[in-house]
Amino acid sequence: MPYFKKNIEKSARKIFWLFFRSKLYLRKMNNDFSDDVVGVEVLMNYNGSKKLTLYLEKSTIKSIVHKIVDGDDAMPRDNIVYDVIGEMASMIAGNAFSDNCKNIDISLPKKSNYHNSPNGSTLMFTSEFGKFNISLEEVC
Repeated sequence: MPYFKKNIEKSARKIFWLFFRSKLYLRKMNNDFSDDVVGVEVLMNYNGSKKLTLYLEKSTIKSIVHKIVDGDDAMPRDNIVYDVIGEMASMIAGNAFSDNCKNIDISLPKKSNYHNSPNGSTLMFTSEFGKFNISLEEVC
C-alpha cells in the first residue's frame, strides 16, 4: 500500500498542476478539515481490490468550479458537484498507474458518506483552492 499511496499522491499533484496550475501541500493534521464535505469513491482492481475516496470541503469545490466556469460565485448544483469531483477522482486513480500496467479495472465514481476518521492511508492536502482528503483502503 505505501507504493500505491505514493503513486496516488504524485497523481493528485500532477492533476492539480495540469488542470488548475496549483501546487498541493500535504497537511499533517486533520483537525482543521471541515465536516461540510462532499465525497466520491472509486473502486479499483489492481493487485487486489482497493477503494479511493476523494473528500472535498464545499468551499474547495466552490473555488474549483469557480475556476472552471470562470466567475460564478454560487455553489453549483449537486449533480455538477458530483460530476466534477467524480472526474477528478477517476483521473487521479487512472493516472496513478504506469502505461505498462495491464488488467486494471476502475469503477465509475459514486457518492460517498464522509467519515471523519483519517488513518495512515489518508492523504490530506491543501492548495490555493482549499483542502481535500484522499482515503485509500484495501477492500475484501
